[in-house]
Amino acid sequence: MVTQTPARPNKRMVLIIGLMVAMWAAVVIGRHQIRARWWEHKLAAETQLEEKARYLALLVSLGDRSLPSAERLLRHRESAMRSYGLVILEQLDFEAVVALLEGAAADSDPEIRREAIRALGRRYQLQPLQKLIAQEDASTASAAAEGLSLIGSEGAIRVLLDNLARHASSSVRAQIIETLGDLENTQAIDALTTCLADDSIVGTPTAGERSARGAAAVLFPAQKIDWPKDKRVADYAREALARITAATHASSQPAEVQ
Repeated sequence: MVTQTPARPNKRMVLIIGLMVAMWAAVVIGRHQIRARWWEHKLAAETQLEEKARYLALLVSLGDRSLPSAERLLRHRESAMRSYGLVILEQLDFEAVVALLEGAAADSDPEIRREAIRALGRRYQLQPLQKLIAQEDASTASAAAEGLSLIGSEGAIRVLLDNLARHASSSVRAQIIETLGDLENTQAIDALTTCLADDSIVGTPTAGERSARGAAAVLFPAQKIDWPKDKRVADYAREALARITAATHASSQPAEVQ
C-alpha cells in the first residue's frame, strides 16, 4: 500500500493571505483616520460655505478620534483652516486640548488668538490666562481679560485687579475695567475709583463695544456707527462703577410681596 505524503502549504500563498489579512486589519483599524484625512482635504478644497460646514460637521462627528485632525488643521498655513481646528477642539475633553489651545493663543492671527484664549476661559484655565494677561501685546492681554470674565472666580478677579494696576496699555486697562463691571463684584470698587483719575486715551474698542456695534450694524444696516475715539480709561471706570452700584442697590432691595 502506497502512503501519500501530506501536501505542504504553499509558502507564497500563505504570505499573500497574511498580507491581505494585515491590509484588511489596517483598513478596519484606520478607517476613521482615512475618512478624516479625506474630509480635511475636502474642507480645504471646497469654496462653498455650506459644503465647508458639512465637512467640518463630519470631522466633529468623529468625537475623540478627531483630535489628530484638529492638530493638523491648527498647523495649516491658512488662518481660516486653523480656525476650523479650534472649532473641533471646543468639542473635545482631553488634557492635550489645553496645550493645543495655549499654542493657538500665540497664533499670528489676532482673531484666532482671541478665540483660543476665550476657549481657555471656558475651560476654567486660570493659570494660562494669568500669564497671557501680563503680556505686552494688547490684543492678547485684552483677550485674556475676556477669558477671565468667563471664569469669574475670586482668583480670576484678583488677577484682573493686579493687572489693572500694572499693565502699560490703556486698551488693556479699559478691557479689564469693562470685565470687572460685567462681573459686578464689589471688590473692584476701590481700584475702579482710582481709575477715575486715569485720563489715558483708549485706542481700540473693548469686547463689549465691538459686540454692541456688531449688533447695531445688523439691526440698523443703513446707519453708520462710529466708535468714540476720544474715550478715556476714566470713562470706562465710571461706567463700570455705575453697573456695580446699580447691581448692589438692586440686590439690597427687599423683594416685593405678591
